[in-house]
Amino acid sequence: MATEHKNSNPSVPPLSRRLRALMVLPVLGLVAAGFYGAIQLIQPTRNAAATSAPVSPDRAKIDAIVGSAQQYLRSNEAGKAEAVLREAVAQYPREQPLHLIYAETLLTLGKRQESYNHYQTAVLLGPDHPEYRFAAGTVASELQNWTDAETHYIIAGQLDRTNPKYPLYLGQVARKLGKIDEARKALTDAVRLDPDLALGWGSLAAIAMDDGSLGAAKDYIERARKIDAKSNVWRLMEARILRRSNDPEKAAALLFAVPEEERFASVPLLNELSMCLGMVHKPKEAAELYVEASRRSPMEPEFAYQAALWLQRAGNDPESAKYMALAADLGHTGAQAVVNAEAVN
Repeated sequence: MATEHKNSNPSVPPLSRRLRALMVLPVLGLVAAGFYGAIQLIQPTRNAAATSAPVSPDRAKIDAIVGSAQQYLRSNEAGKAEAVLREAVAQYPREQPLHLIYAETLLTLGKRQESYNHYQTAVLLGPDHPEYRFAAGTVASELQNWTDAETHYIIAGQLDRTNPKYPLYLGQVARKLGKIDEARKALTDAVRLDPDLALGWGSLAAIAMDDGSLGAAKDYIERARKIDAKSNVWRLMEARILRRSNDPEKAAALLFAVPEEERFASVPLLNELSMCLGMVHKPKEAAELYVEASRRSPMEPEFAYQAALWLQRAGNDPESAKYMALAADLGHTGAQAVVNAEAVN
């Protein structure tokens, strides 16, 4: 299961991308891409020559089954791999390699809980390995089983104290569990192991900002932006820190530097920018941003709703009513409540 394969279900991304996508930055509600490339789970191997022991018929058969399943996955035939592995696991329930490749196959097919069950079985059967724990923890995270994910990431870090991705992911999960001190320690360990880990610095900035330690947050986010200057995630967080530090003009300038195509497509970015403009008493400019965003993305209800709110703040009630009706038609519940209340009155 060492190589990434094509996916038989187009709606389910391959394992490596699914694992990378789980590096979540909760403060922004955004998904940050991983910084370690494709995650390759290490298939356990047995070197018969090293022990001079002959390969048993069962061992040869199990290796052949694993090889066959891998070929099916590479050929975009995960269903066939599942059928082969279901029978093999029933026949050889204590063989870790079968559970590992079966778990990956099930994950490819979108069967997350079943996949997790087999990762769990694999690590319990042993031998233990940090990448197996990492895979189990990440699938547990996808299932929002944060407690199990935390356990697996802790063990992965204990098995390999040199890899920064284990404390990095542990920090994200600990934060989900509200264990802020543990999250801070894990993330500090991650950036100590890899000072160029932008996500680690950015996550530390988020924790510091939540704590009200804006000076520390600014230092951390500057590290993240220096490492990954093109990321709008870090730019947005820096703007948020600047606004909370009572410097909305500098924050707005930072966000106006984002290319228009990206700026007008991002709900979080426009929300932050409009708050900055509101602080400097420019509701009309904020309204114009949302009107343009709604024009560019006519099916996005949030843009229409925010346009209505800011047009009202700018004193343009007729246009505000028009955008409120549009947002309601697009299914925005807040806009629908406003329109329904006005209809009653």
